[in-house]
Parts: sequence; structure tokens; C-alpha cells
Amino acid sequence: AICTTPKRPLSVSITMPPGTSLARTDALVQQLIPIVLDTPGVAHASVYSGMDGTTFSNATSSGQLWAIFEPFEERLPRGRTAPVIAAELRKRFAAVTAAEIRVVNPASVLGMGNTGGFRMMIEDRGGLGYQALEEAVQRLAEVATADPAISLAFSNFNTRNPTLDAV
Repeated sequence: AICTTPKRPLSVSITMPPGTSLARTDALVQQLIPIVLDTPGVAHASVYSGMDGTTFSNATSSGQLWAIFEPFEERLPRGRTAPVIAAELRKRFAAVTAAEIRVVNPASVLGMGNTGGFRMMIEDRGGLGYQALEEAVQRLAEVATADPAISLAFSNFNTRNPTLDAV
């Protein structure tokens, strides 16, 4: 049997639209903290505005929270396993439209993360351009996420990042 009640924290990655200021990202992250802390089974949260949790890099439009669980012995009798807590957070975050919020279950087996799995490279072999490529990547991620064996597929590729043309 695989443990569904790990002691490791639950990852919550927040991605605002590209170019979002750190102040605006932090304002949203501050709104999410009470949602996380009011979720049964969560004891604490470790919170970072301006950090992309999927790449562990600085990004003004990203935030990262780790929901730290109550002790196993306290939450198990109430049925508060990691997947139950993750599902509850996903429901609570559903009303938030200002950002894409990813809740990732902690790995059931230490050392085997849930955000790895596989990597795909998509190419624009038809020369359709970056926007068409972005749309194809997003469609693939949506289709993959619909598969219960995958549960969460995503890409950080986007064509909406602000650019500066220097001459």
C-alpha cells in the first residue's frame, strides 16, 4: 500500500498573468493565506511572493505556498489525508480567477516527486508561429490533465510576457 497521508507539505503554486507586479501578486497571495490556514488538516503555511514554485526562480507574477499539515495522528481520525486536503483546497481556490493556482499532492514515496514524471517538447514544424505553438501546448496540457493517470500537466511557455525591443 502507498501512504496517502504524508507529513511533507502540500505545494500551492500561484501564477498571475505575465508582467504582473510583485505588489499585485503579493496582494493575492495574502488573500490566499487565510484560505489555506482555515482548511481543516492544515496547521501552518510557508509563503513566498515573487517565487515561481515550479522553477524555483524569481518571478514577480508568481507565488508559492506550502500547506504544512497538522500531525498525522490528529488528522487521520478525521479523514484528513493529503489527497482530501488537496481536493478541499482546489475547491476553495476555484473562485479565484486572478491567477492560475496549482495544488500538487506531496509524493507518497519520499524521493519520488509528483511534479516530475515526464517531459515533452513540442515543436512548431509547420511554421505557424509562437502563438499557435502556445495554443497547441495548452491544448495538450488540458487533454493530459483530463487523464486520471496524469492528473496535472502544465507548461510555463507563454507568448504574453512583456518584452522590450532595444536597438
